[in-house]
This record gives sequence, structure tokens and C-alpha cells, in this order.
Amino acid sequence: MITKKVPLLYALFPMLLGGIIAFFILENNYYSIRHNTTLNKDILNDNDASKDLKTVRLNNFRYTKPILYVEKNTESAKYSSLKSGINSIVEKYKTDGSLNSASVYIRDFNNGEWMELNPQESYQPGSLLKVPILITYLKMNEKDPNTLDSYVISKKTYYGGVKQNILTKSIKVGQRYKVKELLHYMIANSDNNATYLLSEYMDANIYKKVYTDLGLSIKDMDNRSLFHLSAKDYSVFFKVLFNATYLDNKDSEYAASLLSECDFKDGLIKELPKDVTVAHKFGEAGTDDMHELSESGIVYVADNPYLITVMTKGRKLNSLSSIISEISKLVYNRMAGGI
Repeated sequence: MITKKVPLLYALFPMLLGGIIAFFILENNYYSIRHNTTLNKDILNDNDASKDLKTVRLNNFRYTKPILYVEKNTESAKYSSLKSGINSIVEKYKTDGSLNSASVYIRDFNNGEWMELNPQESYQPGSLLKVPILITYLKMNEKDPNTLDSYVISKKTYYGGVKQNILTKSIKVGQRYKVKELLHYMIANSDNNATYLLSEYMDANIYKKVYTDLGLSIKDMDNRSLFHLSAKDYSVFFKVLFNATYLDNKDSEYAASLLSECDFKDGLIKELPKDVTVAHKFGEAGTDDMHELSESGIVYVADNPYLITVMTKGRKLNSLSSIISEISKLVYNRMAGGI
């Protein structure tokens, strides 16, 4: 029998191949172990950081819980000086009798840091509640895309027991309007007649669901004099609009654009630079003896947009609007300057 000689390299090839495979398996395992160790360490660090984070989610889906917003549980220490400045303004006007009380909420959208002054106080929102009505109609439009383009006829002038001191433009009785036109009157001009007309055709269940979805109580909602919100609670409407987390991107952009057309000039925007865009809404409430004036908005400062809500009570409406302006100017100067 003739035996064929096999070259030494061929004979060693299986051993070499096995060694190479073993090397890569070991190296890969080592990399995986090392990578997972690092990853686990990062997760631990994230968990440590998340102890100071509040995550607000929607809970009305079966398999998902979409995030509405995330922010820190405790207010930022870096705003302590700003908070002190705001408090000095508030105390000054409380001393001279112009102001009975004021609450302020500030939030930096870039990092989720925030501060609040007098969080224990709550206020009648007044026309601030036109924002959740706007959100409700955009939710209705999700179900029926013809909603905003449908027509409604204004048949009467509404009163509703509410005296409106701040108004620039109103719908006319007997005219037909598209819903999107009425939304513009309601937000840009704060027209109560447009608001009451929209309320007649609004889905009340969706309206209340907007509140509960965002974690707000609907207790006493049907009694305007008893329904109160804090500055921080109200701010949630503007948070979800800016983040586009409750409405889709297109509808959130539409809502913010309407709010940027708000023609009330004597509050938040009065002493800000004219080229600064602010999406905002004001609300007045109270009585002839004790007025309430509140305003909330997103101030688009270059790369540092922020949310500000100021709620006030006092004897004179004009004095309250000036106080809101002074607070807004201080906040803008500090936020634009990086605190």
C-alpha cells in the first residue's frame, strides 16, 4: 500500500483554525463581559440619577406608556438667585398694596430644571382654560379630520356671568365661521363669544380626558369660582405642546403658532425685545374688588427656550399686568444671560 505524504502545513491547519476560532470566541466573550460590565455600570449611574427625575406618562394604552415629559423632582439650586429676585418684586408690591399674592413657575426646556415661587397658592385660571379647549378640538380633529374645517353659525351673544375686561376682537352674531377661525378668535383675541360657541359643540368627555391624561384634577370643573390651579399645574399644558408629546408634531406646531399670535401685549411680552417670539395666553378672573390676572407662555430665546407662568391677585388689573411684565423682564434677562 502506497501512503501519500501530507504537507506539514495541511496537517497543522485544523489545529491552527481551531486555535484562531477559540481565540476569537474568547476575545469576543471578553469584550462582551467587559462591554456588559461597563453598560451595567452606566445603567447603575443612570438609575442613581433617575432618583431625582419625574417621568409623566400616558396610561390609557394597553401595551405602551408614552412619555409626556420628564423633569427633576426638586427645583434647581442654580435658580436660587433668580427666585430671590422674583420674590423681591413680589414683596415690594405686596408692601405697597398693589399685590395680594403671586406665584411663579419657570422651566428650562433644555435641561428640565425648574423653580417655583409660592407653590401653595392656587388661582382661578379664567381664559387660560382656552388652551385646553384648543387641545380638545385638536384631539377631536384626530378622530374626525373634518372638524377644523366644519362651519358653525354664531346665533347669539354670550355672557355667562363673566365680565371680560381685556378683549380686542369678537365674532359677530349671524355670521358663519369655520372652527379653525373660532379657535383663532379664542386664542389670539381671547374672545369669550367664540369660546362659548366652541364649547357648545365640544366633546365634553375629551375635554375632561385632557385634564386627567395630564394628571390634573377635574374636581369643581363645572364651577368656575371653585376651580383653581397652581402655576406649576397649569404649566403642564405648555410643556406637552412644546414637547409635542400629547398632540402630534403638526397639531402641536399649529397650537403654538396660534398662541404666538395672542394680542395681549401688557403682560409677559411688554418689556421683552420685539424680535423675541412668545407663545402665550393670559387669563383674568376674580371680582371688581379682587382681580386675578395670570399668564403663561413659552419664550423662544435663541437656543434656550423656557416656560414661564405668573399668577397674581390684587386690587387693580393694570397693576397686575405691570407686575407680570416686571417679573418676565427679570426672568428673560437672567435666562438669556445663562442665569
